Amino acid sequence: MRILKQRNGQFIMIAVLMIAIMMVSIAAIMYSAGTYYRHEKWEEYLTIVDNLKIGSSHLFEISLADFTRAFDEDILVTNLNKWQTNLMAAYPGFGIALTYSNATIGNGSRSITSLTSNTIHFSNASAKLNINIASVGLEGYAFVSSVFLGVILNATYVNGNDLLLYVAVEKENSEPVTGLKKADFFVNGTSLPNHPSSQLTHFYQTEGNVLRIIYQLTIPDLTPQLSSVSVAVVDNRDIKVTANSDVT
Repeated sequence: MRILKQRNGQFIMIAVLMIAIMMVSIAAIMYSAGTYYRHEKWEEYLTIVDNLKIGSSHLFEISLADFTRAFDEDILVTNLNKWQTNLMAAYPGFGIALTYSNATIGNGSRSITSLTSNTIHFSNASAKLNINIASVGLEGYAFVSSVFLGVILNATYVNGNDLLLYVAVEKENSEPVTGLKKADFFVNGTSLPNHPSSQLTHFYQTEGNVLRIIYQLTIPDLTPQLSSVSVAVVDNRDIKVTANSDVT
């Protein structure tokens, strides 16, 4: 009888141990699945935040392009307000709220250090954006969205009546704008291709830590000679900026 009881006790002990092992294994699997689920959800929220940052950049580009045509100073705020409403419809159930502050849009100029000119003329739109996602407890995620297009202009006459224009074009973070064509330049309101025998070349120039592409526009035999000139540039985002300079 004692042997039987011992065997029964051993069997029960083994069964308890197996159940305990199974419970630990199941708990580990459930914890792993929960961790993976939480990770996947955070990946989803991070993707939403990245999409919002990309979307804001596109919205600012469109707003600035429209502004440089119609000069509607309310266009950026109008588009941001529409975007706030559209985001709630695009991500239902996430509790997404976007707010903004310091929204500005306009044209201007400022002094710079350059080998070709001491002034850069620019078109710019910017604002500070704040994102809350209630469903995940994300609150106060803030970043600044900004779009910029600037032109540095130097004008002179060479070989008598040939107008020579040096035009450096840059966007955000002083990044040079590449790939511009003759149709992207307007001299005194006239497209460069419509100036007879006009030419467009470019070269690179390093000024301090800034690499610039200098577009060289030549309009031969332009008479009577000008004392000042206006050059407008349109980039591939359809943003326009205009620079003015005396002709030396």
